[in-house]
Amino acid sequence: MKSNKMNIVKLSASMMLATFIVLPILAFGATRSANIDSRITQIKERADQEIERRITALSKLKSRVGEARKVSDSVKQSMSSNVDVEISNLTSLKSRIDSDGDIETLRTDVKSITASYRIFALIIPQGRILAAADRINIIADQLKSVGVKLELRISQAKSEGKNVTSLENYLADFNSKLNDAKAKAAAASDEVSGLMPDNGDQAKFKANQDALKTARINLKEGTENLKAAREDARKIVKGLKDMGLSKNASASSTAPGRLGD
Repeated sequence: MKSNKMNIVKLSASMMLATFIVLPILAFGATRSANIDSRITQIKERADQEIERRITALSKLKSRVGEARKVSDSVKQSMSSNVDVEISNLTSLKSRIDSDGDIETLRTDVKSITASYRIFALIIPQGRILAAADRINIIADQLKSVGVKLELRISQAKSEGKNVTSLENYLADFNSKLNDAKAKAAAASDEVSGLMPDNGDQAKFKANQDALKTARINLKEGTENLKAAREDARKIVKGLKDMGLSKNASASSTAPGRLGD
């Protein structure tokens, strides 16, 4: 009888010990599961925001390039098609991320936002370069119109016996700088027009980045040429004014818009 009582006591003690061990483990498991669920929700929310940010940027870029006046229709169509593909891919990726239940799978899909979908690495810079080249061409054409008026005023001054040698030199440099600006804009546009997303190909990624870098250098030089041309025009206007022949020519007419867009 005494032995049975001891066995019962030992059994009760074992059960109590098991309870003290198992319950905390179960509680820890439940807490860990809740933490993972919370983490998954947070990751999805951030991923959705990043995807939406990219889609919005792409949509704006598509409109901007589509409205460009000096970009060829074929380049516009190519750019538009690339943007549509990227938006479609991002929309599909968002659906996949929203349905992910495993955190490791989720992390892999989220990583692909930047690893596979090179929105900010290629598509958006490419479109901005095309838009900037278009802006250079527009301003160069506006300045050329100003140059025609200045040339007429210089010819008038010359016919009246004025010494216009310096003004003719400024005009020659003015026209040269505008031609150079347009050439740089064309080079920048050509450099990026045919670029395609690398989709993880590191060699292609590097080639794309090199092309974007070269295009940006061309844009910078083109913008500097426009500024130099505008300064030439300003000097011509001043020279005409000093000769008393500044009618219909003013410094404001040599600045049709911002040069740095």
